[in-house]
Amino acid sequence: MTGWSRRSDLAAVVVTAATGLTLFALAVTPPGSAPLARLLAGAEPTPFLDYAVRFGAAAVLLGVAPAVAVRAAGGRLREIGARRAKRIHPVAVLLACAVAAFVGVVSLQDPELAAFYPYARRYTLELARSPAGVAAHALAYLCFYYLPWELTFRGALLFPLVPRRGAGAGGVLLAATPQALASTLMHVGHPAVELAVAFPFGLALGMLAVRTGSLLPGLLIHAAAGIALDVTLMITR
Repeated sequence: MTGWSRRSDLAAVVVTAATGLTLFALAVTPPGSAPLARLLAGAEPTPFLDYAVRFGAAAVLLGVAPAVAVRAAGGRLREIGARRAKRIHPVAVLLACAVAAFVGVVSLQDPELAAFYPYARRYTLELARSPAGVAAHALAYLCFYYLPWELTFRGALLFPLVPRRGAGAGGVLLAATPQALASTLMHVGHPAVELAVAFPFGLALGMLAVRTGSLLPGLLIHAAAGIALDVTLMITR
């Protein structure tokens, strides 16, 4: 494994990602009523504005901001995991995604989880009126939420901390821990079952990213669980 190649610029990348994450948390917490949407509306935000702010804030603060920081530091996005995965078979990824989607659907047996999602409920359920709306929501969730999320957590907050070749499993585990802790904190206030699995899941995705040199397998697995949960809610309500 190879660590971040520009150690002098490590702090700038990590701090930018952490700042974007903090601003994102302030903009969209609590999940049911984004403060930024209220501020922009000057009153109760429209369903679309609430929806657009959540996905727009994720795209800009968790996606664009760390990507710009990496480029400004003279790095490449492939150095924070935006690259083809190695040492993992595509079939294994597909099977993991299938399991994740199954878990996402089954988890709706928890009443607290079923009541908490989907985000921006009013507009999301409006989209559920047509198959095209459901598909559009799934695509938006993947591109404007899960991709930026993984770019921050399993990208900018992980790869700059990964030790250089030969550091051992303990060094990799240590490097993967901060992003897992940060991800867990982002789930405070979420249903208890989700909060309980946030740290081990985040740690596992971090280790997977380091193992494969890519955030893409973790992105697909994470998105499979969340999108399956949302789509199930959309088509059954």
